[in-house]
Amino acid sequence: MRRLIFLSLLTMFLMSMLALTHVSASNNSSIPAGAQEYADNHFYEYVIDKVDDEDAELYGFISDSKNIRFSELHEVNILSPEFVSKNEKLKNLNNGVKKANEWISVIYQDEQPVNVIGVYEREDGEFEFSVFGYGKDLAIGLDSIDSGSLKLIYEMPADAWYIFNKGKVKPVNDPAKMSINSEYDLGQFRQVIQERYKDSDTLAEDATNTPNAATILLVLVGSASILFIPLYLFFKRKRQHNRV
Repeated sequence: MRRLIFLSLLTMFLMSMLALTHVSASNNSSIPAGAQEYADNHFYEYVIDKVDDEDAELYGFISDSKNIRFSELHEVNILSPEFVSKNEKLKNLNNGVKKANEWISVIYQDEQPVNVIGVYEREDGEFEFSVFGYGKDLAIGLDSIDSGSLKLIYEMPADAWYIFNKGKVKPVNDPAKMSINSEYDLGQFRQVIQERYKDSDTLAEDATNTPNAATILLVLVGSASILFIPLYLFFKRKRQHNRV
């Protein structure tokens, strides 16, 4: 009898621990269920359309292989106006980094990082495609990141991506490496940013766009890039034909 009671209590304890572990894992995730669901349901189909495009290499694809997978979603952050402005004092510089309501994922083709795709949350709480084509250098940079407690910062006017972790900022893609060539503490990084935008209110505003405004601009830039590609190829082929 005692053995039966002991086994029953042990079973209840183990089930409670499993439940707590599940809840804890859910609470620690910063990725909204809607964003993950959108990625799961739409990313693959969108990317396969690009793989089948005759100009797929312009999107970073190395073959027509449909062996495609995606990394975990990385939350995107941007800089606040207070962080960029020299006239503002921040008691806690960490507050100068704010969420952009966008999440991006690395695209892998045959296990090689080739590009980046994203999803964002609209004001009404619905999720939509944001951008495809942040570049292979960002994909390679993110490939080595285990997001965990890291923050990914996007400085939009410079198209620069940084990692922020434990008060330190590191460059991720090529434009960011041109801005800072090593690990900076947040105060040093802020000085670099303030110096860059000290003479331009417009650029400073772009660097600190609210999440929705930033996302809309990213969509427009991505769409314009995709429209430019066919025009570029048309004129390139026409020029080559005229040389023949």
